[in-house]
Formats: sequence, structure tokens, C-alpha cells
Amino acid sequence: EAGGSNNAWTSSDFTNYYEVGPPGLLPLFLWLEADRLEVLGRELGREQLDLQREVVLNEMRQRVENVPYGKVDVVLPGLLYPKGHPYHHPVIGSAEDLRAADVPDVRSFFERHYLPANAVLVIAGDVDVDKAKELAERYFGFLPKAEKPERVANVDPPQLDGIVRRTIEDRVELPKIVMAWHSPPHLKPGDAELDLFGAILSTGKASRLYQALVYEKPIAQTVEAYQWSRGLSSVFVVEVLVRPGVSLDEAERAIDAVLVDALSKAPSAEDVERARNHYELAFLEGLQSVQKRAQLLALYQALTGDPGYLEKDLARYRQATPEGILEWAKKVVDPNRRVILRVVPQA
Repeated sequence: EAGGSNNAWTSSDFTNYYEVGPPGLLPLFLWLEADRLEVLGRELGREQLDLQREVVLNEMRQRVENVPYGKVDVVLPGLLYPKGHPYHHPVIGSAEDLRAADVPDVRSFFERHYLPANAVLVIAGDVDVDKAKELAERYFGFLPKAEKPERVANVDPPQLDGIVRRTIEDRVELPKIVMAWHSPPHLKPGDAELDLFGAILSTGKASRLYQALVYEKPIAQTVEAYQWSRGLSSVFVVEVLVRPGVSLDEAERAIDAVLVDALSKAPSAEDVERARNHYELAFLEGLQSVQKRAQLLALYQALTGDPGYLEKDLARYRQATPEGILEWAKKVVDPNRRVILRVVPQA
């Protein structure tokens, strides 16, 4: 009614509440967030929980169960990470867990994690800085202090013992092959190099996978390689949508041939420059959005303690060398330590 909007999302590492609207709504936005922090954990009841449980179950049906290849996001974490690891299960959870959650479970989780000491607050837009700080102090300053909850240690990623294979059925037209490897955490050494390696493999018509599997031989409908960066442990992924009539064994051999070739010698300076330009363009385009800038500031503060980490972040890509990219690709993209997930059309 006031002319703004608010929503939230959760990733493997963070929950992000956000409000968007004209500058005059800043006091309302801060009041909403302070009110949530102060009372939601202790006042949440059965009626509210049941209502939101159905919302999330419906979201699961819309975004996972009824999306082509949506099952990949549900199955892959359990194949990559052992039980007990924070990334072993998908972020949205399972229908069984959602139905089993009770009010005390949700309250205790909220009271443990949703605290001022565990939060980053970003105000971005056409506001007076001193006035914004004064408002933040007014609305949040009275909240009782609480100890910051202990975070999971940033440990080395777990290792796979050999090749883990799984085939699942889905309501899809074409089969898909997904290969995944453990890789370095977000912003750690190797993370940027693997971003660039993924772009060299699959971004644009000059990329390795596109040339070999789409252009030269009609094996793949689409190809994609990327680094899925997360706080504790990242994943390097290759996804290939296989054309009709092509056996999955043949497609897998073709993918492996491209990877073996890519790991045999350093990429050319031209390939690296093309990948770097692609990444920088996408990065800078994202900064045109005030909301994206606010999210980036919060991410940098949470991960590094430095909200102005942007230049250091970009420097990782500008300083990457062909030899460094090859070195990290060889460390991570081990053909004998990976998950190979096949998605086939339902019988």
C-alpha cells in the first residue's frame, strides 16, 4: 500500500531479507526488519507456521518438482557431500522435513541465527547517510545484545572416493549428463580461475565444448560449464543436454575427450581474455541495479569483513594467467574423482 515491496531468499550460506521502494519508505523498511528480529522468533505460532509451510511446499512443486531437470538440484548435493555436512541436503529441504517441522524447531532456529550480531544491514539508494545511520540506530539500537552463533569452520572441501554414478528419471524430452567436482570456496585461491575455465569450456561459439559437441558433431543440444561458488565448498559443474538418438555413453566419451584436451595444455591468452571480458561484462552489468549492489556489499561484509572488497574481487580475474587456470583445472577436474549424474526421460 505504501508503494514498496519486500521479499526474501535463502542460499546455502545466507538468508537475505530485502525491501525496495522510494527513499521516503526507509523508516518503514527499518521498522519492519527490526520488528521481525525482535518478535518473530518468540511469537510465531502454529497458524503462521502451517500457512508458510504450504507456501514453501508449493514453491518446491513449482521450482523443483515441475521444472525440467529440477531433480538435479535435489539429488546432486547428497551425492557430493557426506551426511552431516551443511551442503548434504538441498537448500529448500525435503517435503518430509517441511511437514515434520514444529513450532519449537522454527523458534529455536530463529532465536539462534536471526540476531543483530549475526546480520549485515545495507541501505542503498538516494538517502542522506547521517540520517540513515540515525534511523538504523533508532530502530535497531534497542534490541537486546546476543552472542553471535558459532559458524561452521571453513574447512577444505571433502574428497570423493572415485566416481559416483547415478541415473534418475524425469518428465523431460531429452537426456542430460551432469558432471560435478569439489572445488575451492568462494573468494579463495582457485575460485576465479575455475570461473574462467568454465567460460573457456562453454561460453560462446568459440568455446571448447560448443565447438566439439554442438558445431563439429551433432551430439549436444546445449553445453554449460561453471563454478558454483559457495562459502564452505564450491562445485565445478559440466552440464550437457544430449540430442535425440545419441547414446549417453557416446556423449560422455565426447565430453571426456574435450576435458582431456583442455587439461593437456594451458589455454591461449586470447581464450583467457575472452573469458575475462565475458565475466567482467556480466559483473559490471549487475552493478547497474541498486538492489544487486546492496546484495554485493552485504556479501562482501559477511564473507570478508570488508564491504569495499569489489576491486579485490575483480583483481582475482584480472590477475589470472593461462598457467594458473590450467594448474587449478588439473587440481579440481580429476576424471577419477567426480559425480556423474544422468537424467533420462521417464519410461
